[in-house]
Amino acid sequence: MFSPQLRNRDTLHACHKKGAPCVGEFRRSKPTPKGHGRIDQAIEFPLPDDNSRRKLVKLYSRGLSVGEEVLETTVRKTKGSSPAFIKELMRRSAQFQFEDRSGGDGLMLSSVNGALQEMVFSGGALNLRLLGGSTPELSSSSVD
Repeated sequence: MFSPQLRNRDTLHACHKKGAPCVGEFRRSKPTPKGHGRIDQAIEFPLPDDNSRRKLVKLYSRGLSVGEEVLETTVRKTKGSSPAFIKELMRRSAQFQFEDRSGGDGLMLSSVNGALQEMVFSGGALNLRLLGGSTPELSSSSVD
């Protein structure tokens, strides 16, 4: 999350408006009016595309085999979400899988759906935004 001073800077405004995660380098080398420093460089980290989300799901589900149906459904349902959201989704999916323990070693779609339900709908709007999933695509996706 950006401080209000950083959020109002023109160099980060376009990035913040697009909803893309950004990193800004903020220095207070010289006193400026109203106590603002200056941003030397802003770097945009675009949200992952389908192929990148597929790789992230595989990376963060290590130790569990992920079937093609579960993989493709997870990629579709996480459109517009950040890598951090996908990491947390896979962590919680593994917990749901461990608690259920009826499906063997493969990650079941019901575990992913349970984790999504908890993160998107039960966790509240603040939780969703903090996890990097506050996009219209994700918020309106159903968990069926």
